Amino acid sequence: MSTQSELILQNLLNRAVTQGAQELHLAVGQRPTIRYNGQLSPITDGPVLVEKSVYDIVKSTLSDEEIKALDSDKEISTVKEVSSLGRFKVMAYYQRGTVSITFRIIPSVAPPLLELNIPSSVVNALDEARGLLLVSGPFDSGRSTVCASMLRYVMETQDVRVMTLENPLEYILENRRGVVEQRQVGKDVKDIDSGIALVEKEDIEVLFLSDIPNGNIAKKAVDLALSDRLVIASMQSDSAIRTIESLSEMSGIKGDSHFLNNLSDALRAVLNLRLAVKQGSSGRLLAMEIMLSSTEMKLAIKEGDYRRMQNIIHTSRQHGMITLDQYLSDLVSSGEISKDVAMKMAHDPERFRDLIVK
Repeated sequence: MSTQSELILQNLLNRAVTQGAQELHLAVGQRPTIRYNGQLSPITDGPVLVEKSVYDIVKSTLSDEEIKALDSDKEISTVKEVSSLGRFKVMAYYQRGTVSITFRIIPSVAPPLLELNIPSSVVNALDEARGLLLVSGPFDSGRSTVCASMLRYVMETQDVRVMTLENPLEYILENRRGVVEQRQVGKDVKDIDSGIALVEKEDIEVLFLSDIPNGNIAKKAVDLALSDRLVIASMQSDSAIRTIESLSEMSGIKGDSHFLNNLSDALRAVLNLRLAVKQGSSGRLLAMEIMLSSTEMKLAIKEGDYRRMQNIIHTSRQHGMITLDQYLSDLVSSGEISKDVAMKMAHDPERFRDLIVK
């Protein structure tokens, strides 16, 4: 990489970190762009990037093996450490025939769980140290941070052995009362199946999966959760109900009564997340939808009745469940977020408008 390209990257990353941005995007023919509080903002005094500059940055950031994978698969996701600036999730990919690269800033330490305002109903599920706990949400919803904070909490409060299967490996977790082994899929372990096979043989009480890619892994995660282990898994989904529906649809297992029976018995909670911009100040806070295990919910899951699941969440606030729209309404009422921000995030904007008027 040329000295000029090296200086450009260092300066841009330093600027992004200093400003508290979440991401830095570099693409040919565009000015460098940062994502701050979820919003994209071009750096107006930055250079319009040419193809050679971007490719030099990509080539110096990735290893030779990763460059080959990028050329073959046209995209790659990994994690890199930049001296004095921290760790970054790096996503390189092709678009319009040229390569682009994104650096996503990874905080150095997962925050304590209580700082994220995770309700006691979910913390109680972690305290049980058994069953399946799903953390879902769209891109940039706080899933990685919440999962890392959950694992930190478990290791601070329990004498357990934890294994993570991640791709890529983001937060670096420290041993506390419990001990942790973090394995990056494709690097420390061949694939997720191989990692889970080790969990089945070893005295590992807690497993974290950064993704559930298919029905086979979904079944194994459920089976492990039924064997007195705690399984925490991250999934991309826009609601708690859709999270359950996605599991049942994977690999042709939709409507499989055996799988749904096991899922209903294993499930402790589904936490579906969003990040909402705070009103009148910088920064974002979590908004969430919470589904918890109950006798009614177990029966609805076994029968694959998604409409009833949604109704149970809507009518079970006294038991710790809450819909996303109810949660957003509470944040508006407390003055923590604006009505406009909440309206853009609500599942049902028309009904939500009536909800915040009352």
